[in-house]
Amino acid sequence: MSLSYRLDATTHVAIIGAGWVGASCAFALLSKGTAGRVTLTDMDEQKCQGQVLDLEDGGGKIEVATMEEAGRADVIIITAGRAQKPGETRMDLVKANAGIMREIIEKMKPIKETAKIIVVSNPCDALTFVAQECAGLPPGQVFGSGTVLDSWRLRVALSKKVRVHHSSITLYVLGEHGDSQFPVPSLANIGGVPFMKASLPEPIDLEQMSRDSAGKAYDIIAKKGHTAFGVAQAVEIIVDVILNNKKKVLPVSIRVPGRACCLSLPSVVGIHGVERVLDNVVDYFDEKEKERYNNSLVRMEEAIASIQPIAEWDPIPPNTPYTP
Repeated sequence: MSLSYRLDATTHVAIIGAGWVGASCAFALLSKGTAGRVTLTDMDEQKCQGQVLDLEDGGGKIEVATMEEAGRADVIIITAGRAQKPGETRMDLVKANAGIMREIIEKMKPIKETAKIIVVSNPCDALTFVAQECAGLPPGQVFGSGTVLDSWRLRVALSKKVRVHHSSITLYVLGEHGDSQFPVPSLANIGGVPFMKASLPEPIDLEQMSRDSAGKAYDIIAKKGHTAFGVAQAVEIIVDVILNNKKKVLPVSIRVPGRACCLSLPSVVGIHGVERVLDNVVDYFDEKEKERYNNSLVRMEEAIASIQPIAEWDPIPPNTPYTP
């Protein structure tokens, strides 16, 4: 498989939105040296310039870009949108931020044919669906950051209980990046030992840990007004996996084949973006997990229907290949 379209010298990662999340994503990418060139774009040009002046002090290559320049990047990270307010659910943001997403996509056109778009703006799943409809790219090239951070949070919390490093734990949080997300203990393992059969140093209430993990964003927002650092690190991981063609399985937000919504399922991510969705994992869910998965599907389809009637969307049939 040829990877000739990847730039040999400089990979361009564009970030739309120079607020807390966008600037933190830029900082994470520059600190790790993930991309050869990072650009920031924002309607508030003065703020955007200020962020770039601050970020360039680390020596990385970062510049202000126009919307058109951002549309020619190898990877485009969209963080712009109205902020989530204390006490507000992600679903409250759907209608306002859907309009913003459409405007962003249109202003970037013509978008580079091989570009990968990562939607970070909330509500992530609904806005990923909108971006897919507007961008004119294959479905695997437009996806959301999904529950990558949520899964990471839960693994880190569990690692403290079982006293092993979180990298030795496989545990996904799937579904909505929001209130209906759910852990999948039936697919989890610790050092290769199935979670349900593992010898643990203390009793683990994974359901309660998952609820605490899911509510962490609301707790952070209530205390400091926004979240930024965790999601920025999650985005850096996704970008690194794309640019280095790692073929890593990540729970990113993708279009569910045959359904009019996006949500997080384990997906193989590489240079083409989402190259394969492991949607057959649903066959291995226990009854409770299947019920929660279906609940997430219904919630996300209701969110899409609140933006535009479902009948007006073009569904992606089951078994649609994600790799171009």
